[in-house]
Amino acid sequence: MAKFSQALLQGLLNPTYQQGLFEAARNVGAAPGVFAQQKTNEARALEAKKREGAVQQGLMAISQAASRGVPLASLQNAIQSIVAQGGTQAQIMEAYKAGSSGKKAPVTLSAGAALVDPETGKVIAERGFKPEAADAPKVSFVKTKDDKQVLVFEGTELVNTIEPEGNADEEIAARDFVSGSATATLVTVREALATLDESYAGVDPGGISGAITSMLPGSPSHELMTSTYVTIAGKEALDEINRMKAEAAKFGSRGTGLGQVTQIEFAALQGNLAKLNTGLTVERQKQLLRKIEQKLVSARRIASGENPIDVIDFNDPTYIEAGYIKEGGDVYYFAPDGKEFIYDRNKESFVPYAGD
Repeated sequence: MAKFSQALLQGLLNPTYQQGLFEAARNVGAAPGVFAQQKTNEARALEAKKREGAVQQGLMAISQAASRGVPLASLQNAIQSIVAQGGTQAQIMEAYKAGSSGKKAPVTLSAGAALVDPETGKVIAERGFKPEAADAPKVSFVKTKDDKQVLVFEGTELVNTIEPEGNADEEIAARDFVSGSATATLVTVREALATLDESYAGVDPGGISGAITSMLPGSPSHELMTSTYVTIAGKEALDEINRMKAEAAKFGSRGTGLGQVTQIEFAALQGNLAKLNTGLTVERQKQLLRKIEQKLVSARRIASGENPIDVIDFNDPTYIEAGYIKEGGDVYYFAPDGKEFIYDRNKESFVPYAGD
């Protein structure tokens, strides 16, 4: 303690250290203005997303009207609305020509969607979400004016369209909470991984040295145990996971047979959270953090409208023990009573399986 106090006094007498304190204080003073500017930028970005969604909806309406033979001159109100939202004449003409050409429009799959044969129910083609980036943009949800669709944006990019199962506002609130909460925890998980990747003068922030140095303020292990891991897996974090589980039940699992799947996913997440400890080796801590990261990414992808069947790793022992098997694009469930089910993509639910 004496050495620490002496080092601190020497640091305070150091002009460079004093300048650092001055800069830190000045940055703290500027924080309210920075925060206000950030809020303004977020509001502008959200408004831009809404305009983009409105333009896309308008262009779809133009194309559909053209396919029914409606003259372009009769669509002036729609054209004016599209232009007012930032659409261009070129986009309007392209949409009208596509609708009036008489040719079948090419099929474009939204991120996370699957193209299914309506007769056999087999998957013809799939498009997954783009790989998760460390600095993935914020996911936001905007409903259309008729409340029949929810547009999903990553940053300013429209990545998916969802048909809400019930009240659009309630479903948006649920999806937004799950996505936002998962994203916030992901940031902390990745900070912990970065901490474990660094070298600290030969002191390992794991195992015996990690358990001992976790009691020493200022050490990496102490920071992990008293701050980072508390944020990831403390009581408030577990309460947050429980709320995420409840909110997730409001979409994607009602009457579809997917309720048990989402419960298993969140239970596995909580199980990994409970094991975090600097007394574990660094490699074991990293393994747990990566599993937690995977579960959080899955939760965010499902909240963004991707089918849980295409997101979850059914080869995980947890799911195999629970009776699930995935072969190709098909997922089977073997219930404890001996009944067998297969996931029907047309009905978006598990149905009795009678064999091939």
